[in-house]
Parts: sequence; structure tokens; C-alpha cells
Amino acid sequence: MSQTKIEWQSWSAESLERANREEKPVLLAITATWCHWCHVMEQTTFGHDEVAAYVNSHFVPIRADNDRRPDLNSRYNMGGWPTVAFLLPGGEILTGATYLPPRQLLDMMALVADTYARDREGLARRAAELLAEQQESVSSPGREIDQSVYDDTLRSVESVFDALHGGFGIEPKFPHVPALEMLLLDYQRTGNPRHLEIAARTLRAMGEGGVFDTEEGGFFRYSTTRDWSVPHYEKMLEDNSLLLGVYMEAYSITRDDFFKHIADEITRYLETVLLDPKTGAFFGSQDADEEYYKLGMEERTKRDAPSVDRAIYANWNGMAADACLRAYQLTNEQNYLDRALGAIAFVTENMRDGGMFFHYYESEPGGAGILSDQIWMGTALLRAFEVTGEREYLELARISGDAIITRFSDAVGGFFDITEERRTVEKLPQREKSIDEAAYASRFLTRLAAKAGHDPYRDAADRALRAFARAYSAYGLQAAAYATAVREGLEVGGFG
Repeated sequence: MSQTKIEWQSWSAESLERANREEKPVLLAITATWCHWCHVMEQTTFGHDEVAAYVNSHFVPIRADNDRRPDLNSRYNMGGWPTVAFLLPGGEILTGATYLPPRQLLDMMALVADTYARDREGLARRAAELLAEQQESVSSPGREIDQSVYDDTLRSVESVFDALHGGFGIEPKFPHVPALEMLLLDYQRTGNPRHLEIAARTLRAMGEGGVFDTEEGGFFRYSTTRDWSVPHYEKMLEDNSLLLGVYMEAYSITRDDFFKHIADEITRYLETVLLDPKTGAFFGSQDADEEYYKLGMEERTKRDAPSVDRAIYANWNGMAADACLRAYQLTNEQNYLDRALGAIAFVTENMRDGGMFFHYYESEPGGAGILSDQIWMGTALLRAFEVTGEREYLELARISGDAIITRFSDAVGGFFDITEERRTVEKLPQREKSIDEAAYASRFLTRLAAKAGHDPYRDAADRALRAFARAYSAYGLQAAAYATAVREGLEVGGFG
């Protein structure tokens, strides 16, 4: 057993200032409560005496949770979890990796420490040049959007469809809900049977595959195999909320009871495992436990269930509430309305400061100034107004829309992922823009403009989409949400 412990710190201005003062690089570990290999690396690599001693003597070690710090994850994730990123004291990236056993991490740390000691000024100069290039790229003017954006992306989605097993691409297999939603919406608009076929084939394959938990309901995050048979066993509120929405949409189109059954089983999981009866909101995730999930229900009852991350996240609760409200619109089943309004009530009453939502709640709210929370809670509030007709929800949605425009806008178009205040306080090198956040912000603001009759919402949505009009083609399948937002903007918002 290790006798030496890594002296982990949280990400803060003080931690970075210490790295600068002591002339040490930063070792940033990004983990997640649901991540199996994060737990393994914590025990075997970071728990190794030699590793711990070297980290403490040569680096300033910082540990961050992926779900609580999505801003750090978006900047520093090296391709999966766990992530080990080596940074300059200013937060600029040197190098990094995902899971590493002790000897490999020791070798990498020695190389980083030696390079930093020999060429600290050169590394800082090159990092500053790269940062300047990135800032110029993220804030470059866009161009007008047109139907070709949608058509190109739809072809990209079709081109990677796996006709043998359903889904897109090979392994690992992720659900890619925005692509499925795009296909279903396109079928409703055009009647193209091929698009319904691709979506239905994929949804059926997922529901019949190992990625779906037939015992307790809900979906695991993804499959390691092409045929959906071997899952990664963590369960996420985010994934299950989006999947609930798309299965309900498929049922509303096809009236196929299989899709309704899967949606009901997702709901059962959300209500029995992730719903917090004390608050009415939903917890964030459930840990991966391969041995547990391979058991039948009777055997599972004899064991402790995998642990649940009991933090309440504003963005994911917004997703869950929006999905439940859409399900209520399609089925008129009261439990969906109750669950949605319960989650909305807790978040709006306990996780809001003036015009903005906090990111998470653990005995008290934390994580102010993150764009995705404003987008998804605003989306849920607007849907609540559409369902109930209560103007309070519309007013709260307008407050979210105003916050998005005033606190996250880039002057040349689009929205940054965090406020400038958060960037400054957290000493992050830059703010970033995401094509997915541009898409969902635009969809929310376009709908909000239609309900509130307020042109600035529509204008901001247009600028957000224009910001990626030159770059979208490089994203392929991953541009599905963006392309859907473009189509809606052209049809409803009068963009272009």
C-alpha cells in the first residue's frame, strides 16, 4: 500500500500562481465519478509511491471532476477519461494522455519536467503564439447560412450509417442522438422513408442490444463493439434524457409499441435511480460496475448497487425536464409533467442568481457562468410555457435568453462557453465556442423569438449559426445538431 499521497489541489488562481512561483508545470488529472478506469488509475498509478513522490516534487498537481468542471474538460481532455494533461503555469497545454500505468506515467513526467526545466521560456513563447492563433480562429467572422448546410450534413449522416448493425460508423458505437433526431425530423418534413428506416433500425438495435439494461432500465453510455453487445457500463442523466426524447419521437411517428416500451423503461430508470425524492430534481450519473450489471435482477438485489453521483446539474436537469415535457405532449401521461415541473422548480428556486443558473448543486450551488446551463434550462422553461400556458415560465425563459446574449456573446457572432468573469476568476487562457452549443442556443433563441416576439433573440441565433458556416463540414456526423438548427432557422426564423 502506498505511503505517499499526491497533494492534490483544485483548479484555482492560487494553484496556478503557485506553479508560476515555484517554476513548476501543472499536472492536471480530469476524472469522473462514473468512470471505471479513473478509479483504476487512482488506485494503481496515482496510488504508487514513486509516482506520488515524483508528482509532488516536480509538479503542481490539480484534480478536477469532468461533470463539475465541463469548462476544464472541454479545454484539456486528451481523448477520454481519465485524462492527464501537463500544462504551463498559465494553463497552456504542453502534452497529455489518457490512462497510464505507473511506469509510463513516470517516463512521461520525466520528459515533461526535463523539457520544462531546459526551455521554459521557449515553451511559453510557442504556447502564446498558438493561443493567439486559436483566438483568431474562434472569433473569425462567419458567412451566411443556406439550405446546403443542412443537405451536406444529412448526406454525411447517411454515408456513415451501419446497415448491418444500425448506428453510425464502427466501434466504439455511440447513440449520436442529434443525428437520429435530424433523421426523424426530416422524415416528418419530407416523408423520405430512408431516413425513418435509418433512425428506426438504429433505435431498435440499441434497444435490443447490450447497451440497454433490460433489468433496471436505462441505457449505458456506449458500446465498445459494433453490434451494441458490450457496453461501457456507466449510466448518465444526459444520455438517458436525450434518448428518452428520441424514442418518444420515434413512437409518435411510427406508433411502434417497441419504442414506447423503451421510453417507458428509460423513465423507470430515471424515476427509481436518478430522481431525488427530496428535491424533485435528478442526480447526474451512476457508476460503471461490470460485474453488477451482468447479473440478473434477483442477484442484483443481493448486492450494493453502483454508486450514484448525487450532484444536481442544471444543464442535465434542463435536458431531462425538456424530454419529459415533450413526452407529456405526445402521451398526456401526468407523471411526465410532474417530473419536469419538479426538476424545473428546484433548479430555478435553488440554482439561480439573478439572470443566470449555477452549474451544479451539492448542499449549495456552485459553478457560475457556464453557457450550457442557460441554454438547457431556458429550453425547458420555454417548453413548460408551451405546455402549461403559465407566463412565469416564459418570463424565466426570457431572462435566460437575455443572459445568453449579454454575458456569452462574441462580437463577431456566436457564444462563448463561459462568461468573461469566469475566465478571469478561474485564470483560463481563453474562452471557446462549440458547434453544439451554437446549435442548441440558436434553437432555443429561435423558438423564444417566436413566442416573445423579440427580434434580438432571432438575430443572435442567426449570428451563432453563421459563426460555424465555414467550418461545419469538417464535423461530418457531429454537425447534425447544427444542421437541424440551420434548417429550423431558415424555416422559422427567416435566416440567411
